[in-house]
Amino acid sequence: MCHIKYFYSVAQHSLNCAKEAQSRGYSKHVVLSCLFHDASETYMSDLITPIKKQMKEYQVIEDQLLETIFQAFHIRLKNEEKNIWKEMDHLLLEAELKEMMPLEEDRPTVTLISVPDLNEHYYREIEEEFKAYALQLLEDL
Repeated sequence: MCHIKYFYSVAQHSLNCAKEAQSRGYSKHVVLSCLFHDASETYMSDLITPIKKQMKEYQVIEDQLLETIFQAFHIRLKNEEKNIWKEMDHLLLEAELKEMMPLEEDRPTVTLISVPDLNEHYYREIEEEFKAYALQLLEDL
C-alpha cells in the first residue's frame, strides 16, 4: 500500500484550497468555505471518498455538520458556490497525490493559479497560519 511521503495535515490542504480560490478571485465566503470545508473532520473521522459514497448516512451527517459550521461563521453559499469549494478540494487533492504519493508521478498535472505549499511543515506552523488566515478573512466580512 502506498502512503504519502511525509505528514501533510488537513489544515495545510485546506489552506491551499482557500488560497487557490482566492487566487481565482472568488468571494470571501467561498474562500472561507474552502478553508473550513474539512472542519467536520474535527468532529468525525475522515473517510476517503470511495468509502463515503458507500455510506450515505455518513455523508448526510457530515454535510449537516459542515452546514452548522458554515452557519456559525456566517458563511452563506449558493449551490454553485458550494460546487466551487468541492472543485478546489478535488484540484488540490489531485496535485497532492501527484507530488506526495509514490507511484503517482505520472498522474496528469492539474492547472492551478496559485502555487500550493506541499512542503513538510511542523503542525504548529500550519495551525498558526490557518488561524491567522481565518481571522483575516472573518474580519473582512
